Amino acid sequence: MPDWQQQTAIDEWMKKISPSSKLRQWFGHMPERIGEFSDRYIRELEEEPERERLAAKINERALKQQVTLVYAAKDSIHNHAAVLYKWLLSRYKAHGPPLDHLRSGKRPVCFFQSTAYI
Repeated sequence: MPDWQQQTAIDEWMKKISPSSKLRQWFGHMPERIGEFSDRYIRELEEEPERERLAAKINERALKQQVTLVYAAKDSIHNHAAVLYKWLLSRYKAHGPPLDHLRSGKRPVCFFQSTAYI
């Protein structure tokens, strides 16, 4: 567990649900690439079993308690947590109760699944 995670209210760091390094580097936080980035990231989410498992875990936890998706990007709209948030909502809306406890948050380094407001 990274030192910064121990110093914050982060319950779990789900690094493996983040976009691949190759995709993140291609995106480069360029807002004009968000559409293609979203398509590629969603493909990664849907094609890799580990990411599917982690998404189900986020969903399960969000049905019981507050879950915050935290990201390092300065842009609160054009980032992978925003894409993941929308994908989770659309995916699980058809499969169960609404995810009232899921929200997109802000900032440390990489991606976290957390029960804390950060």
